[in-house]
Amino acid sequence: MVSKSIQSQPIRRFQFWLDQDLQSGMRYQHALFQRISTLDYSQRHRLYLQASQFAQQGADTLITYEDSSCHLWLNLRHKSSAIAEQQPNPQ
Repeated sequence: MVSKSIQSQPIRRFQFWLDQDLQSGMRYQHALFQRISTLDYSQRHRLYLQASQFAQQGADTLITYEDSSCHLWLNLRHKSSAIAEQQPNPQ
């Protein structure tokens, strides 16, 4: 599975509670995603590496970019607890 990379305009963002923490989420093409990482645009290669690692585990990921930052999103439907435990909360 390959990550998609899109501009942030066609997505709908929302906030939700997970494990007593407020998380950033978004909806894209009828799927719900959780933001798991945010990096400066110059570091986007690191997000693509993370996305590739998740894809090898069968996860559906998406990368969005805006201004000077990039975000890695994980599809909540395909999210497993093992994958979630690997990632720190986004900053």
